Amino acid sequence: EFVSELFVGGPQYLPVVGFDFFAVRAGIAFGVPPAQGLVLAGDFDAAQITAAYAARDYVAQVRPRLTLLCSTAACDEGLRVDLARRDTGNPFGGRIGRAEPLALLPDSGLLLNAPNFAVLEALLPAALSGQDTLADQPDYAALAQVATASGTLIQMQFTADVGLAAAPAALALPPYGLLAIAQRLEADAQYADVLLSYTDEAGARAALSAITTRLETAATQDGRPVLALFADREMTLTTAVVPAGERFVAQLALRAPLPPDVPGSDGRLVASAAPFRLLIQMLQRRDLGWLAAGP
Repeated sequence: EFVSELFVGGPQYLPVVGFDFFAVRAGIAFGVPPAQGLVLAGDFDAAQITAAYAARDYVAQVRPRLTLLCSTAACDEGLRVDLARRDTGNPFGGRIGRAEPLALLPDSGLLLNAPNFAVLEALLPAALSGQDTLADQPDYAALAQVATASGTLIQMQFTADVGLAAAPAALALPPYGLLAIAQRLEADAQYADVLLSYTDEAGARAALSAITTRLETAATQDGRPVLALFADREMTLTTAVVPAGERFVAQLALRAPLPPDVPGSDGRLVASAAPFRLLIQMLQRRDLGWLAAGP
């Protein structure tokens, strides 16, 4: 929501929540509603944010090394929808009139948000005391290392699997520890990387062999050949096995031209991120059977 509402509510972010989009350096969203959460890292002015929330009648609870901003003293209203107070200038649930709590950690430059206060409180120990996070988990660390090795990482989505069983006749794909789809930019092209983590090099190489073979006959649920979808978008595929920390990563890099920086014949600019959007749409539509582990 923080990004999806940007073009509608972005100009109001500063007066409503005390910072604008360009103060954010990085972020991670996780979970499934209503237990989702958001962590933003950036250059935030704690006093400005607190004042903006106070203007909306939020209560500031000052704790050691953090300030908690809630619409009630109990911080228990974050899940309540009230369309009468809809505010697109509030990227934290404002689209549906929520008054979600926010934790401000000025020493580390972090903002933590979750509509469910129990989720927000569960984030605080890791943020405050240096407990292990996903960045310390070998599979996450390996995929992030590969995704950031070249060009500029724009966004990345992790999943344990694609939620599908492999077709009985499919070439066996060794089970992987974690899968990610990453969007990155190079000077001359845009990429979507499919990244799978393995504990051994042989497993990663077997995975690439299985996936490239599966792609020769893979089709979407409505019968469209996957390779034809790639070709329609001028996407080309290269593969590599990359050692990364304690893991070996099977990397499938889908390359596409950068969109032109001038409007098309319809007067509109061509959207970027075509390779990444295609893969995320395929994940949502259950069209990534060619990445299913097994049989």
